[in-house]
Amino acid sequence: MTAGEILDYTGRTIRYRTQTGLREEPASIVVRVETTYPEADRRAQQAFEAGDYAAAIDEWRAALRTESRAWVQRELRARIVRTLLREGRFTDAGEAFLEIVASDPETLHWPVAPLLWAPTPLSVDDRAAASSRMSSTVPAARLLGASVLLGDANLGDAAERALQDLARDVSANISQLARAQLWRRRSGTAISDNELANWRSHVASMPPGTRAGPQYLIGRARLARSEFDIAAAELLWVPLVYSEHEPTAARASFDAAEALLRAGHRDDADRLFAETAERYPWSPVAREAESRRRELAAPAP
Repeated sequence: MTAGEILDYTGRTIRYRTQTGLREEPASIVVRVETTYPEADRRAQQAFEAGDYAAAIDEWRAALRTESRAWVQRELRARIVRTLLREGRFTDAGEAFLEIVASDPETLHWPVAPLLWAPTPLSVDDRAAASSRMSSTVPAARLLGASVLLGDANLGDAAERALQDLARDVSANISQLARAQLWRRRSGTAISDNELANWRSHVASMPPGTRAGPQYLIGRARLARSEFDIAAAELLWVPLVYSEHEPTAARASFDAAEALLRAGHRDDADRLFAETAERYPWSPVAREAESRRRELAAPAP
């Protein structure tokens, strides 16, 4: 472990001061960072664990007002994004995430980017904000906007064109995520072995933190091919390994249970529905999982 004062920590490098002078290293070599946080961060964490998300957000915003280190500010904002996503506040989560990207375009916090990977209820305001973002000159804003509108009956084609353009962006995070977002238009269709292999190769080329959504779509593709055991295994990668994007992890856990049920593994499916409800009580998926458990427990007619 190297002791020193961290001056900045971005998606590319970490700069720090030790007793022997200034040093800069690739961010990829960092295993763990230990530092102090404002007292409000501790209160926010307690509120978050208790499920009081409004209080948690208030405390993290209070921490931001007293924190001067840019890299710690990005961490605090990432925690706000995670909390807003638990509340289903996609527009507000997008605003908080874009503040992170404005400070560091190659941020370490792309894993919590408020992108949609599964069908999600959206408000009129969410769609209006997404439409505005899709016309932005900021690639990250366009990505968020196009993601929200890809399934829209009126603006879905425009969103697809925006994602095709972003798939050529110079930022690897944006181009890789945009390309994978385009797979959503194939969701529910039985894609070929070759195309599935291309998807898998693409996921393998991505940083592990951003694989959640693309991995989920691979699982959904397996479901569409009626490969239920394989689909369950693919989907379970998300909550077990690529779990940082919590809304996607929750949906993947539920869909994996459905896949197990369709494969004939009734008891395993029931256990996974129970685990899904327990692990993601804040998510609408938890209610769906409880409903499915009741259906499984009901006596046959």
